[in-house]
Amino acid sequence: MPNVQDHVAYRIRAELVCCHIYERVNDTHELTLEQAQQSRDWHDLCYWGEASARIAEGRCPGYETTPNVCRCTCDGCKHNCRAHQEETARP
Repeated sequence: MPNVQDHVAYRIRAELVCCHIYERVNDTHELTLEQAQQSRDWHDLCYWGEASARIAEGRCPGYETTPNVCRCTCDGCKHNCRAHQEETARP
């Protein structure tokens, strides 16, 4: 049986996320946030819903906030999350 966090993330995605705009901005870097918001593909609910699902899973949501909203202090997160690596952060 999945833990509560995974179930919450699953429900968020099932009910709120219909596209991959978040991934196109934060995972593949196909678009900047500004480009995505100006595109015809932009859905506020999909973008922020996926960010919320990732937070529910305990994952860092990425670059979309300044300062970054991830407050995880574990070494694993700092090592694996690009948002914690200042030299790779996008302007």
